[in-house]
Parts: sequence; structure tokens; C-alpha cells
Amino acid sequence: MHPLILLPAITFILVIGYLGWSGLAVKRSQKPGRTKGIGAPGDPMS
Repeated sequence: MHPLILLPAITFILVIGYLGWSGLAVKRSQKPGRTKGIGAPGDPMS
């Protein structure tokens, strides 16, 4: 395979993987009962 065809394919796979990981992190942080993060009861700035 030519490297110029491989580069966009690898980039696409990395972007999809990053978006999936980011989406899972958001879902984990939005679970009820979390006390960490911005605006949480334990947030020193709130």
C-alpha cells in the first residue's frame, strides 16, 4: 500500500478512537453520585 493512502486511514482510526475514549470518559464522569470535578460538592472554587 502506498504511504499516502495509509496516512489518512491511520489518522481516521486514531480520531475515531480518541472520540470513543472521550465519549466514555464523559459518560463515566456524568454518573450520579460523583463527587469529583468542576462544580461538585468537593470543588474548592464552588
